[in-house]
Amino acid sequence: MSFPEPSLLSSIEDLLAEVHWLEGLILVTDADYPTFVSSSQLTGLCRRLSRYPNGDLLNKLLRDSIDRYSCRGSIKPVLVLKSDGRYWLGLMGSSFVDHIDDQVRHLHRCYALANN
Repeated sequence: MSFPEPSLLSSIEDLLAEVHWLEGLILVTDADYPTFVSSSQLTGLCRRLSRYPNGDLLNKLLRDSIDRYSCRGSIKPVLVLKSDGRYWLGLMGSSFVDHIDDQVRHLHRCYALANN
């Protein structure tokens, strides 16, 4: 699955700015509206994900992303999850951050190239 629709990018960035100091992830479902899932809500989300095709793998990837970036408040995993089981998992950093991780910069470059 490709990166979220361009129309979602600004709402994801706005949400990142609001929750940059919280630990968790950004979730986009079929409603196409980003929501923040705190680390305390992660168990419930992982239970839900386990019902999807490749849900166990997705759970592992998601937990690894959260563990790796939990100390960097400005960088959050973003999970786009469709009801048919398709998903996209990546990292995004809010635009106000001066020092963005190389992976996040790469993601932004790929997104820009894909939408030109």
